[in-house]
Amino acid sequence: MATQSTLSTSEHKEAAGLAWKCKHIPFGTILVGSVLLSGVASTLSVMWSYGPVHWIP
Repeated sequence: MATQSTLSTSEHKEAAGLAWKCKHIPFGTILVGSVLLSGVASTLSVMWSYGPVHWIP
């Protein structure tokens, strides 16, 4: 005789789906984050390539 668990199968599937959505990062967020990060990296690269420049004489 099988014992009945506290969660039914449908409740278990719903809980598993909600747990996955909690850890899921949308593709748009990854895309925007990578564009911003590459922009910052590009700016730092350009600033570093100029070297020590004294704007005020």
